[in-house]
Amino acid sequence: MDLPVLGQRKRQCGACTMCCKVMGVTELEKPPAVWCEHCTPGKGCNIYEDRPPTCREFECLWLLDESWPEDVRPDKSHVVMAATKDGARLVANVDPARPNAYMTGRIGTILRNLSDSKDVIIVIGDKRKALTTQGRAQELLRLAAEERK
Repeated sequence: MDLPVLGQRKRQCGACTMCCKVMGVTELEKPPAVWCEHCTPGKGCNIYEDRPPTCREFECLWLLDESWPEDVRPDKSHVVMAATKDGARLVANVDPARPNAYMTGRIGTILRNLSDSKDVIIVIGDKRKALTTQGRAQELLRLAAEERK
């Protein structure tokens, strides 16, 4: 599966604000796994026009690819999917309130299928897991730690 190109958004966030919870934002000193102080969950960003570059540049895979079903939208699946900067891997940022969300329903099926051809990093707060072939797991987790810096 080829990952979509950033900046070619096909959908709108609507009421989804899950990235405002699961993602960290360096410029705001916001750690992952907590709601951003500028977010009204289910409504949106209260500083949208002045949001930092990290937020401005982020686009989840659900936004970028119309073929992804409605039930995997992050606020429904509790998983925010994104490609790494080099596009080589997929990162699934999971709502810590639903730590098993990445294993269930259609999102679980999609992630298992993707892990057959792409390395998938599961992020739950400050924890990392790899869904990948056996021999690549340690290398993948090392790369995930580097990218996080």
